[in-house]
Amino acid sequence: MLIFLDKLFSSYVINTVLEDSHFEFCQEIFKLVKAELNGCKNINKLKAGVEVYCQLLQFSSTRRSALTRLLLYLTHSFAFLRKYASLRLYETLMMFSSEFTEEGGMISDDDLELSLKLLSETDWSDGKDKDRLKVARDTLCGIYQVTLPLTRATVAVNTTA
Repeated sequence: MLIFLDKLFSSYVINTVLEDSHFEFCQEIFKLVKAELNGCKNINKLKAGVEVYCQLLQFSSTRRSALTRLLLYLTHSFAFLRKYASLRLYETLMMFSSEFTEEGGMISDDDLELSLKLLSETDWSDGKDKDRLKVARDTLCGIYQVTLPLTRATVAVNTTA
């Protein structure tokens, strides 16, 4: 299903429906994909999910939510998925840069350049220095003004402190 959604979004056949604010199709697709990938360990399914999230970045109704999910993948426990998510996010930002920077966009041209540089120069497959990866991801969150949801581990640490 995720591969089909990626192909459907990339064909631009239904973009007029997806961009219409009267329909909540994109938001519903996002919720279903998020539910499908929650707790998933299947690398092929996670990879397909990254593709769908990247496609959802082109629509204003799901841009911030999809970006949040992609940024979370940058510190995923699977090194391959971190590298893949960073590569696809980089490519998508290049492709849809006008949606992010032009009037009503999320960031300036300089911030886009900074985020692309950070995505390309960080070794996301390095699992030895997770703190460095988190700093890079958090910098990207700051650039895009995205707040990451609390993870179970963060909640557990905060409640015991």
